[in-house]
Amino acid sequence: GLGYVYYRQEKYELAEYHFTRALQINERSSVLWCYRGLVKAAKAPRDAIPHARYADALEDLESALKIKIAGQPPNALAQYKKASVLERMGRYDESLSVLTSLKTTAPKEPSVQLLLGKVYRKLGQQCEAMHHYNMAVFLDPNKADQVKAQQEKMSRARGHAQSSVRHRPRTARRRCAVLPLAI
Repeated sequence: GLGYVYYRQEKYELAEYHFTRALQINERSSVLWCYRGLVKAAKAPRDAIPHARYADALEDLESALKIKIAGQPPNALAQYKKASVLERMGRYDESLSVLTSLKTTAPKEPSVQLLLGKVYRKLGQQCEAMHHYNMAVFLDPNKADQVKAQQEKMSRARGHAQSSVRHRPRTARRRCAVLPLAI
């Protein structure tokens, strides 16, 4: 409908208005709740505190996930966007929980693998992050640039951590398998 058209045109106020009107007609549509949540996340001011910025969006995404259709998995887009919003809010463990559930529903979705890598990186689990980054590239070679950017962030973070602990003796560490990106 019109809400989606305005969302794609980045006219978020109009998009939210039309999704809200559509929800007044059909409040049992997980798709409408999901897209209104996407609009709220997209139109949130970038200078606001992340928790306040995304709270409304998260509420709508959770409403989308509460709507169950017999015999069908939860709305995968709502799950993914909820995990993304939680990651932006710094709620990494909750994001990981949603992504783990989503991975069973959509195991071959490269965006899920990429977000899993990002969350693991922020949790300091570098090997897990590398595994999911490599899976994202394996599933979609077009994600190589995004993965390379995330890997560079990991390298920079590792460089800062190593420079701050140079006075400590080196101990044996588990090495992560890093596969070269075929670009």
